[in-house]
Amino acid sequence: MNPFRPSSAAVGYPPLEDLGLIGDGATAALVARDGSIPWLCVPRFDSPPLLCGLLDAERGGRFVVAPEGLVESRQRYEADTAVLVTELRSEQGRIALTDLLTLEAGADLSRERAAGRGELLRIARAIEGPVRVRIQLEPRGGASLERDGKLRCHERPELELSLDCSHELEALPTTVELAQGEILTLVLRWRPGSGNPAALLEQTLAAWRDWLKAFSYTGPQEELVRRSAITLKLLDHFESGAILAAPTSSLPEEIGGERNWDYRYTWIRDAAFSVYALRRIGLGAEAQGSCAGC
Repeated sequence: MNPFRPSSAAVGYPPLEDLGLIGDGATAALVARDGSIPWLCVPRFDSPPLLCGLLDAERGGRFVVAPEGLVESRQRYEADTAVLVTELRSEQGRIALTDLLTLEAGADLSRERAAGRGELLRIARAIEGPVRVRIQLEPRGGASLERDGKLRCHERPELELSLDCSHELEALPTTVELAQGEILTLVLRWRPGSGNPAALLEQTLAAWRDWLKAFSYTGPQEELVRRSAITLKLLDHFESGAILAAPTSSLPEEIGGERNWDYRYTWIRDAAFSVYALRRIGLGAEAQGSCAGC
C-alpha cells in the first residue's frame, strides 16, 4: 500500500505523478490525488474535453469528490484492473474513492469491439466518519443541473449528459455528510443507461482480470510489467486497435515552449514500440489489432 502524502497542487495544477489513469477503450480520464478529475474527453479520446482543468485550472473544469479540509491522500489500483482507488483523509474522517469508466458485462477486451458503457462511476465510502464530502462538477464552459438529473453543458449542447447520485442533489457544488460505512455513488453518463453501481463495478473488475489472464511474462518486476500492460491497454482504441501516443493534449514540454502538441492520435513509432512490448508478454491479439489499427 502506498503511504499517505500531504495533498498539494501548484497553483491548482496537480503534479503529474499525482494523476491516475482510467479508461474504457473509447476514452480516458485522469484522477488526481485530491479527488478531482481534471481531464476527460467524451465520447471519444479525440473529442473536445468536457473536463479540462489539467490545462486551465480556472476555466477548464473538473469533477471533485473529496472530504472537506483534505489533509493527505494516497492512490492504488485494484489488482490487475484499471479501477483506481484514492484514499482521502481530512481532520474529521477518511473516505475511499473508487473511480472507473465502466465496461459491459462479459466484455472480452481482447476483441476489437466497443466495450465501454459511456459512463464514469465514482463510489465514495466513508472509512472513518462522519465526514463531509464536497461534490463539485463544473464542465468546461459551465453547465446546469436539472431536476431530472440532466446536465446541460453550455459549450457542448449536443451531449446528452446525466448525473445520477445515491443522495439527493439540489444543486452543484454541494456537500454530503457520510456516516462511517456509508456509501455515496455518482454516475456521469453520456449515453443512455442504467445499472446498479455495485454490479457495474464488479463486471468491470471481472472484464479487466479476464483480459489479463493471457499475460505470460515471468521475470523481474512482474507486478510493474502487469501494470504497464494495463496502461498500454488503456491507450488502445478498442474498436480500431490503434494505440494512442497519450490520452492528453497540449501539455507543454516546458511552460511557454512551442511543443504543445496533441498526442491523442497514433504515432507510428510509439505504436511500434507498444506492439513489440505486447507481443513479448503474451498479448498477441492486442499486438495484431494494433498493427491493423495503424
